[in-house]
Amino acid sequence: MNLLKEFLEWSRKEGNISLSTMEMYKSDIRDFRKFIGKIPFEDITEKEIVRYIEFLKGKYQERSINRKFTSLKQFYKYLLRKKIIDIYPLENIVIGKVDNKPGEMLEWGEIKAIYEACEKNPKGKRDQLIIKILCETGVLIVDILGMKLSDVREKEFKYFTILKNGKLTLVQLEERTSKELKDYVEIDRKSLIGDMNSDYIFYGLSRQNFRSRFIKAGEKAGIEREISPNMVRNTITQDKERSKDKSGEGLTLLEKIKKQYISIGIGDD
Repeated sequence: MNLLKEFLEWSRKEGNISLSTMEMYKSDIRDFRKFIGKIPFEDITEKEIVRYIEFLKGKYQERSINRKFTSLKQFYKYLLRKKIIDIYPLENIVIGKVDNKPGEMLEWGEIKAIYEACEKNPKGKRDQLIIKILCETGVLIVDILGMKLSDVREKEFKYFTILKNGKLTLVQLEERTSKELKDYVEIDRKSLIGDMNSDYIFYGLSRQNFRSRFIKAGEKAGIEREISPNMVRNTITQDKERSKDKSGEGLTLLEKIKKQYISIGIGDD
């Protein structure tokens, strides 16, 4: 399967792009192919993309890097559209000058609707717990899926540790969520992972699978636009900025989430 050839043919049939743009795509993606070697396009992860961007920064000016990055974005959006891949590896990568335009967000009402649309079984309760932790902490979904049982038990389920900017960082959970996490570990987790002896709390759930379940819950909730778990993080980031008081100090995320829980009722019985 020649994915580059298929992408170029599809782009030509779709129209609305010039011949020069087609040649740009072809050249840029071939350069990427040369860099990644024998790794199939469909197996590329965010890690390889980041390595490639760092490589480009040592050879090209910002404008050329942005152009090559744009070509990769279009190519991987095509692979996602055609269901050749299930997860978009460039979703969390930003290069070049960062402006003040926020990433695409979800409204709090939409988050509540997604939360309530989760299945009424152990998997659904797990998904709801992950959504809560996403809301409270603003960390990446990979950080949550990487939570270890030994780590949270040691911290009495009140904190978990992530690697941020090369340093280990403690992330705090709201009291009610801390209790729900403990209950999940002691009650529902075994029904999902069986006799598997794993230190990962959400063992067996990949980022790709959670994204799929999140989108499915969104569809069930009647949300028609494209959504992703990363949009929850964008919502948290923007709300944190908006919550800054006159002294320039922002409310903590936990304070913000407590207010949001009261206003929209996530997790209320």
